[in-house]
Amino acid sequence: MDFANSCLTGLLFMGCNVYAAGTGTALDPFQLYVKQGYEAVLQCSFESARLIWSKYMIGEWSIIANQDVTINDTKYKTSINPNTGLYYKLHVLNTQSADEGIYRCRGGITDEYFLQLTFYGKKMHGTCHSGICGENKLVPEELSSLTIQNDSTDNRLIGTEGRDLLIECEAVGGNPAPSVSLVVLGTKVQTSVKKVQYFVQSIPRIYDQTNISCEANSDALDTPMTTTTIIYLNLMPLVSILNASFVNTLEMVPFSLSFVSTGSCPTATLWWTVGQTDATFEASSQEKRDSDESYTVTSTLTYVVDRKYNLQPITCKANNTVGGFSNKISLFVRFAPDVSVSNVTYEMKDSTRTIYCTADGYPDTYTFYKWQHKSVHGRFIRELDGENILTLPVVPTKIRYQDNGEYVCTVSNGIQGKDRAEKRKGAARIIAYAQPVITFDNEERRIQYGEIGKSVEIVVHVYSVPKYYYHTWFNNGKQIQLSTNFFVSESSGEVEDVFHGMAVKVNGYVLKLTINDAINEDSSNSTLILGNGVGQLVKHTVLLKLSTPQTSETLSSGVIIGAVTGSLISLLIILDLSFVIVKKRRNGDRAEDIQPYQFEPELSEGSSEDDEDLTQNGDVDMEPRLGNTNWCDCGHCESMPTANECICCQELNRMTDKMEELPSPTQCITEHPGFEPVCLNQYVLETAYYQYRQQYGEIQVTTEERNRYTAYRQLARWGWGYLGKSVRVRLPACATIAIRNKFQSNQYKGFEEA
Repeated sequence: MDFANSCLTGLLFMGCNVYAAGTGTALDPFQLYVKQGYEAVLQCSFESARLIWSKYMIGEWSIIANQDVTINDTKYKTSINPNTGLYYKLHVLNTQSADEGIYRCRGGITDEYFLQLTFYGKKMHGTCHSGICGENKLVPEELSSLTIQNDSTDNRLIGTEGRDLLIECEAVGGNPAPSVSLVVLGTKVQTSVKKVQYFVQSIPRIYDQTNISCEANSDALDTPMTTTTIIYLNLMPLVSILNASFVNTLEMVPFSLSFVSTGSCPTATLWWTVGQTDATFEASSQEKRDSDESYTVTSTLTYVVDRKYNLQPITCKANNTVGGFSNKISLFVRFAPDVSVSNVTYEMKDSTRTIYCTADGYPDTYTFYKWQHKSVHGRFIRELDGENILTLPVVPTKIRYQDNGEYVCTVSNGIQGKDRAEKRKGAARIIAYAQPVITFDNEERRIQYGEIGKSVEIVVHVYSVPKYYYHTWFNNGKQIQLSTNFFVSESSGEVEDVFHGMAVKVNGYVLKLTINDAINEDSSNSTLILGNGVGQLVKHTVLLKLSTPQTSETLSSGVIIGAVTGSLISLLIILDLSFVIVKKRRNGDRAEDIQPYQFEPELSEGSSEDDEDLTQNGDVDMEPRLGNTNWCDCGHCESMPTANECICCQELNRMTDKMEELPSPTQCITEHPGFEPVCLNQYVLETAYYQYRQQYGEIQVTTEERNRYTAYRQLARWGWGYLGKSVRVRLPACATIAIRNKFQSNQYKGFEEA
């Protein structure tokens, strides 16, 4: 409690000092007010063991007290500070008009303090000379008004919720100045002299429409003066209310949700957000003014969502100029699962083979049905037990190739899809690398027939994943030399085999040995040997029986000896090289097992042996291709320096065959997962070059040029296998550009005819 207030409460018992002002100097003495007939207490600004009190009377100072001795004990007395034992107060008893005037306390030569005692209802006017105040004239002054600042004519004090509000009350006039008290929410919050200020920080809404009372009081007033006003606040909306704690809906089925905002002034605007999407314009709103002058706004949203909104929040926000609140609930969208199964590739040696099925639906509690194993043509092979993880039964190594095919995972969460089916399916392929397989449909062709003097075809069906890279025909142990009489061909096609006890058609290869003008000696065993770098070389023997034999021309002994000798030498070379190739492929990583050219001559820059160059037969005019890429279908070609180099991988059957071997064919050969390790891996190219150097000798070029030349040979070997000497065809521009960008040079050569 401050000093002025304490005095007011004690006036019935003593003449207390009220509204003390002044600095305590001779020119500005400290002002004390007391009611006539009561005790006045004068307090010195310092304490002293030798404190002397004097009063200015008739132009001079007269001592009235020295320590505890006074000139009149019935009129004056002194008191000490009980804590220090030093004098500091003078008590003037039963004050009368003669007691008004200026008092001085001294504690030493320089320590002095001046006080002026005045009765209530009078204001002192006078002058001071030589540091001493002269006679004072007492002038009474009444309190004229009491006002609360900033209130309106209809007694409203306007504020804003959440912001600071200054409440200020001031009394005008009155001497002595009255004590002013402020009452807010029924509690006296501030008391001061003449003017009171009270800050309400971040004023809450409980102050809205509450009374403020201001009261001024002094002994000069018969009754206190009061004034009142009412606080009116601009209010932000209250926390919004939704009519549901969450929304659970089916995909693409409309749902409705209502939202109520209350307590706003001015009215609030309502906003809807579903996930990250503004849905406000899909809602309808109504507003109503309540008895407390605030507003209630109701908004209803009708909306359709798909699965991407599942587990997203629905947010409704109410805002006005003051601020706002928002409310969130969760959105659950029920939808049938999308089922995905990842493609997997396994090596022949991998006995444990696992497939993972992922279901993405809501609710995410699923029923998994039996897996189905199908051929790539959709033919059913077998059913397998498994939930979201399928582990294939372990089978002997030789028949692990039968794990190839499509695996279908069937899942349900009880929600129908757009096709009204609850069971949802996803499928992927398992690629099981294995050595080439002579398929079951070859059994009926182990003996094949023909006529002497006519063309005879020996046909063998092969299933090979990966595709075989080496195949050679032998007749009675002798390698068949290609000529006009013997022709070897291959093509992709459907072949039939038994997969896990089920006869199915699969994508395989048809290999043919064509014998023109068959002679009696051709009626014998023909053996096909082939390998794909996995497992061992595979051989298959077919017995050819010729009817109506004709007498063949007798060969000279010299010719026979030469032919036999040449055949044996060729056979030894081929078998030796085959052993090297297979051994390297079996012992190394598949990408690094790519073998270099072993028989072809060095290629010129930008060229390769190719048996499918579109322009060698003159079928396509290449000149219009210069200066543009209109001829490119893969999207990775660039304009080439010469017309003969302007050819796309999509125009070369060997390149498209390579791409179509993949479960998901690529658009460009450079996107094939085998292109980088075969043609751009410097370690593979280094190994390939060593083999080339062994056959043809060192070439005097830079490392970049050497890698580039070898990369061209690798691409040709990868795409076309064995090519005869001096056979040259074009490499696709996209691959050539990729190789040149990897192994750069200041000058490049184009395609050169053989």
